[in-house]
Amino acid sequence: MTGQEIFTGYTELLVVDGEDCCGMLGYMLNEWRVSPSCLVVYSSDGSALMKELGAEQLIGMTEQAVKQGCAPKCDLITVLTELCSSGCAEVAELDPDGSAGSHVIY
Repeated sequence: MTGQEIFTGYTELLVVDGEDCCGMLGYMLNEWRVSPSCLVVYSSDGSALMKELGAEQLIGMTEQAVKQGCAPKCDLITVLTELCSSGCAEVAELDPDGSAGSHVIY
């Protein structure tokens, strides 16, 4: 709004809805310069997820799901590499009720 560039260097979480993930994640990495270690998660309703739980809790849920083996490693560079090489990638799926699992994105 003020004409200033948005700084995304500290972005820790990207919530995707499964639409054009490869293009969007590539854009976030290359153009917006989001950290390669940023977590990528899937949600069918990301806005409800953010309103219910907030970013810090979502990051904690994702990290815990990965540690427990309920979700795969889903940092941006890993997910984007899988998407570019095979056309799909498995990421953590988060729900507003606090559950975590895995989901395949394309």
